Amino acid sequence: MTPQGPHIYISADATELGFLRDAVEATLHKLGATPIVSHRTVEPGKTLSETIRERLQDCRAVIHIAGQCAGPEEPSTRERQTFEEGRRSFTQFEYDLAVELRKELYVFVCPEDLVRAPADPATVTVPEPPELRRLQHAHLTRLMDGTRPYREIHSTDELLKILRPLGRSIRNRSRPIRRRIKPGLLLLLGLVILISAASAVWWKVPRPQPFKIHPHRPGVPPSQDPK
Repeated sequence: MTPQGPHIYISADATELGFLRDAVEATLHKLGATPIVSHRTVEPGKTLSETIRERLQDCRAVIHIAGQCAGPEEPSTRERQTFEEGRRSFTQFEYDLAVELRKELYVFVCPEDLVRAPADPATVTVPEPPELRRLQHAHLTRLMDGTRPYREIHSTDELLKILRPLGRSIRNRSRPIRRRIKPGLLLLLGLVILISAASAVWWKVPRPQPFKIHPHRPGVPPSQDPK
């Protein structure tokens, strides 16, 4: 069985940036990684937010692509009026989770002049209500405030050019580290073991007990010579 590569979560609004998300997913597959894409499917007995948290928690890194649309809202935050109060779309929620879980986070921001895929029903962007546009504007402002690094991209090709070396780097850092021991180090280790063994044997060998010689005084028989 072929081992899976590192799991990398792709966070992007499918309505606006589905073509970018698909391109990233295909590229990560080619690089030997395992892309995780949220298709908004809910596991039995769990909310969508809980499902997203579990999927993201098992990932090595998160690629967050933010465009001009917020996307569908996370239901539990709809009662809050503003972004500052905690109102979030699912894609924004995924970003918050990546920060909370301290994942390797790579952020890409798509401006309004992003070169889009050929228009088809899957890539046509439907204008969002004003409150959602304000929500996404606040999210983009946060992403670009200088707190964390981000890259602005203008086309799919530009994103994939950045992504290829990045994906290889994540994959290589996820492999077990195999260190080769240098021959000189092996020789030194062998000498240390040999000296330790010889020392242990030497201490165990019985040695003759020392004895004293008393000098004989002239004119005194040895039997009367005090000792």
